[in-house]
Amino acid sequence: MPAAIAGGATIAAVVNTNRPRCAVGPPLPADQVLVVSESTDPPLNLSFATPSDSHRAIAERVVDLLPQGARLQVGPGALGTAVLDAVRAPVALDSGLLPEAVVDLDERGLLVGEAVATYLAGGPRLVEWADGRSLLHPLEHTHDATRLSTGTPLVAVNTALEVDEQGQVNVEGFPGASVGGVGGHPDYAVAATRSVGGLSVVAVTLEHQGRPTLVDRLSAPVSTPSHDVDVLVTERGCADLRGLDRHERSRAVRSLWDL
Repeated sequence: MPAAIAGGATIAAVVNTNRPRCAVGPPLPADQVLVVSESTDPPLNLSFATPSDSHRAIAERVVDLLPQGARLQVGPGALGTAVLDAVRAPVALDSGLLPEAVVDLDERGLLVGEAVATYLAGGPRLVEWADGRSLLHPLEHTHDATRLSTGTPLVAVNTALEVDEQGQVNVEGFPGASVGGVGGHPDYAVAATRSVGGLSVVAVTLEHQGRPTLVDRLSAPVSTPSHDVDVLVTERGCADLRGLDRHERSRAVRSLWDL
């Protein structure tokens, strides 16, 4: 959108007064906007599964890794919710998708400053909380590797459909079944590995829908390479992969699945 506007494109717009005012950035140029309709439809309600006991156990291990005053990135879904629920010390949030658990984090007095995000990922409670806050920034700001990797330590916490014994990550799908796109997983992982005091964490349950999450060979192309994964976390523990050679890395990863 910003590139199209800069190029002189005319924007066909639907004005909706039933949306939270939480975006950061200059207004659209009035001479490039054509209002084609008006609406008061509420935002769609985006809901996720409730965290399981496994997610809660993983989350407790993850928060033990957080340095004091960290910037935290989490993905949407049960694991991201569990991690925010488990936070015990103040953190800043710097994430692509902002999950609804941020509301509870703020109410517990553990949210430092204003969260930074590209999108809201939740329901009416999140929308109401977000209204009037300067939260949502353009993609080129939120996912900028230089911004993310400098300043306060960034801890990126992401999950996976599968990992292999080197810690390579698949978040996209299985043979014949596409689950999702690569998203911001590699953007935040690479920035966190280069953040002084930061960490790129991949947190994954031992199984996903009855399938082991540790595989000999990923079912899809590598979403995030092994050198952008610092720590792997499961219900059984943590494997710090930094500085390990290939043999040591394999042994550390497989030990989390008791192999």
